[in-house]
Amino acid sequence: MSEFPNEEILPDDYPIYGDYIYVVDGKPYRSDWHGITAKRLKQHLRATEVRRCNICARQAALRTPQASITPESGNV
Repeated sequence: MSEFPNEEILPDDYPIYGDYIYVVDGKPYRSDWHGITAKRLKQHLRATEVRRCNICARQAALRTPQASITPESGNV
């Protein structure tokens, strides 16, 4: 399961578009392929899973400040 919402696994017959972002085996991937299916993309990349990429949720996660781990914060 993906940690981001709306990143469902794409069915094998789902069309893949060039310059779109997908999540392939857990890592974001910008497709160079156009006009193929998710199944074919998995074959090209030797991957097991292709998911839709929720770019907005991923960008928001990058902007969210992380808890500070310092002796002063008590989070040691």
